[in-house]
Amino acid sequence: WLSAKFGRYPYPQLTVAHGLLGGGMEYPMLVMNASERESLILHEVGHIYFFGILANNEWKEAWLDEGFTTFQTRWYMETKYGKWGQDRETSLKQANWLQRHRPSKTRRERRRDSALAFMNSDHNEPISRISYRFNEPLAYSVNAYTKGSLLLDMLKYVVGDSTFEKICRAYFDRWAFKHVNEERFKNVCEDVSGRELDWFFNQWLHDTVTVDYALADVGKHKVKGNWYTEVSILRKDRGKMPVEVELTTESGETFLKRWHGMHESGKVLFQTTSKPRRVLLDPNDAVLDKYRLNNGPLKLEVVFDYPNMSYNPRDAYLITWRPSGWYNSVDKLRIGGRLKGRYGASRNAGLGAWYGVDSKELDARFTYSNPITPLGPNIRGAAGIQKMEGRFEVDAHLAYSGGKFIAHPPKHRFWVGFNHSRLLEGKGDRYTIREFDQKTDTTLTTWEEGVVNNLYFRYNYDPRGLNWFSNLSAGLDIVLDDWTSDFDYRRAFAELRFWLPKNDEGVFLRFYTAKVFSSERAPLQDLVFLEGANPRERFKRFYLRSDGALPEELHYHLPGGGNVRGYYNQPIFGDQIVALNLELRNTFRPQLFGKRLDKFLGETSLVAFVDLASMEFIGSQNDFFAGAGLGLRFQNVLPDNWYTLFTGGRHVTLRLDFPIWIDDPLPNENAVRFRWVFGFEQAI
Repeated sequence: WLSAKFGRYPYPQLTVAHGLLGGGMEYPMLVMNASERESLILHEVGHIYFFGILANNEWKEAWLDEGFTTFQTRWYMETKYGKWGQDRETSLKQANWLQRHRPSKTRRERRRDSALAFMNSDHNEPISRISYRFNEPLAYSVNAYTKGSLLLDMLKYVVGDSTFEKICRAYFDRWAFKHVNEERFKNVCEDVSGRELDWFFNQWLHDTVTVDYALADVGKHKVKGNWYTEVSILRKDRGKMPVEVELTTESGETFLKRWHGMHESGKVLFQTTSKPRRVLLDPNDAVLDKYRLNNGPLKLEVVFDYPNMSYNPRDAYLITWRPSGWYNSVDKLRIGGRLKGRYGASRNAGLGAWYGVDSKELDARFTYSNPITPLGPNIRGAAGIQKMEGRFEVDAHLAYSGGKFIAHPPKHRFWVGFNHSRLLEGKGDRYTIREFDQKTDTTLTTWEEGVVNNLYFRYNYDPRGLNWFSNLSAGLDIVLDDWTSDFDYRRAFAELRFWLPKNDEGVFLRFYTAKVFSSERAPLQDLVFLEGANPRERFKRFYLRSDGALPEELHYHLPGGGNVRGYYNQPIFGDQIVALNLELRNTFRPQLFGKRLDKFLGETSLVAFVDLASMEFIGSQNDFFAGAGLGLRFQNVLPDNWYTLFTGGRHVTLRLDFPIWIDDPLPNENAVRFRWVFGFEQAI
């Protein structure tokens, strides 16, 4: 392959050895690979050509070797196996049920998607940047490997297949066993193609352009038995590429023309004997057009919402569907389903409806979010409206997320929004009763009647160290009766979480404080609860928002508030709190439940914890609370299979906490006794 496409292999032999580390490494006449994967071997052998024979400066122009060998690997794999770039038939035979049925993309499409995600962020950097000057490792990887290889695909598209192959051979013949660079490669391209290519190399190597061509108008008329179709095209971004225009007629014929794409607008004229049916720009997705929905008629693709599905077609608006249901004591069985729509990370829409079999209530939710590009690349707008289990809510907000790096912290996130909520008259009370303790018949109506119009602000920051991690969250709610609210209060909170060392063991700390400022008491749903999350936070979880959704006997604990786990059976709440939670975790691998179940539960951690809180309370005779106990954590990444439809994803956490001591037990209850709670997320 390499001898045919570039030049004869010049060395006397080649050794392919098994490497002990992941990935591969290359040297002249020797490559070491962690597996027998065909594409990996070809990539590393390609390096014998691209730096071994055509010797570029790796740290200065990494794309000339990493980009070239990534490109030639994909070129070979697609030549051998077709568009999938792999032995698709064998892959499907080895795949499980979910992987066979879930829609997927080709290797080229996945590479293109990752490049465009990076290019459309505010972290895009030019390919030509010296390696050590990239802002982060991801920027180096995307530019050297992904963007570098796609640049060569686009060069092949610009000059044509046969000319490009002549360029490859001339490049080898002229520069084998010599030092190469951008200028020398460009000169070969221009000499062989007979074209001036400064515009191409300058924009793709030294700039951070993106491409967006749009179909503006299609005019068609019939004259003397022939159809004349005039296609108007707009260039909507700085990137310039020749763009193909495909016309399909009602007889099934396809015609292809190319517009140079250099101007802000242009026209292409077709003459056909059959009536035109469809016009499409860039039909082969060759120019890295960042937004293909404007390349032709709107195309919808409807698929089942399979678990762990990252499928996002670039030429269609994706709609996914899934049935859903749950149970509570009011509706009994709730049956319904949801639709989701998206185009990449934009135009995200959601629509769901559920029917309560016993209550005869129909609930529904609609949400929509989209980047607000005029305000910046990191700002999204979102809005939603729902009637859900006795409550009505409208929310709209702007969200910013950004930082120095795209792939890792530190990052700042900020939200500002407005929320309207109310309990539906004559319906909501039935849903909002929460049972705390079945033995003592301790219940509480957790949502008060009245309109709450809330202007809210949220902030989140996750600094990091070499061997420690942390997260800071803060928020402010402003509810004024001047805004037709039935309440008047301000609520502020802050939470700091810190863990050392990283991963899933070590020291974990949580500090939380909150205060409600009001001349009158705020509604119960927005007060601070001692044992965990308040009713408004629980409302966001479908399995916790209503009475009976999860039986009280299970002792489910949702972290939040004071997080003093031992008081799970006491409805203690107030308008001010300072809390500290401490956990010490140690990971081990016991044989607890048998080989199969232990494998499913995954990594096990033993936890010792202490919870402390001081609160200005309502309904309690004590302002200081403490608890301590032991716990178990089970964490696993499940195989990518059908049952993840019921686990909410592949990452599964099961938490069992045993708060065996509390300082202020209920009457006739010992301070030290067996207590337990469980959850599907860490308490800190």
